[in-house]
Amino acid sequence: KKDNIVFGHMRLAIIDLEERSNQPFTYCHKGKSILLTFNGEIYNYISIKNELSIKGYEFATNSDTEVIAASFLEWGASCFDHFIGMWAIAIKSEGELILSRDRVGKKPFYYSVSDTRQISFSSSMKALALITDQYKIDKKGLELYFALGYTPAKYSILENIFKVEPGEIFVFSKIEN
Repeated sequence: KKDNIVFGHMRLAIIDLEERSNQPFTYCHKGKSILLTFNGEIYNYISIKNELSIKGYEFATNSDTEVIAASFLEWGASCFDHFIGMWAIAIKSEGELILSRDRVGKKPFYYSVSDTRQISFSSSMKALALITDQYKIDKKGLELYFALGYTPAKYSILENIFKVEPGEIFVFSKIEN
């Protein structure tokens, strides 16, 4: 936790099993730092890491998470254009919260914004419902689920819980440090 920002993460370690790669993950380069949490895998992270190393970025882990962090510092939100893989990523940087989901939508990603502008997010709708105390059924979302066998677009079966769509990037500004 840093001021009003809380990131939590349950990690299934596949790449770089060392504790140094645990999340939430903080990365610093030339006086800039970011905090991120990430669900997924970036398949081409080694080639991106090599490109960033040439540009002067240093790496303390062998994880794709650290490469995501360095990529964001180098390219901003366009870093997601460089990634091949599946992901649900949340990044806190310079007063912004960035949420990104992979282009195919392989990794689920849900968010909620409360009346007090509290932003909550998770790869699990159940976990997000617990965090936000949102259990009321969204009639339109449920109707669409029964009609189609899934909930399209941003709908979910719970009120005030929405999906980050495949390939979508949300930027929430004025997040206090």
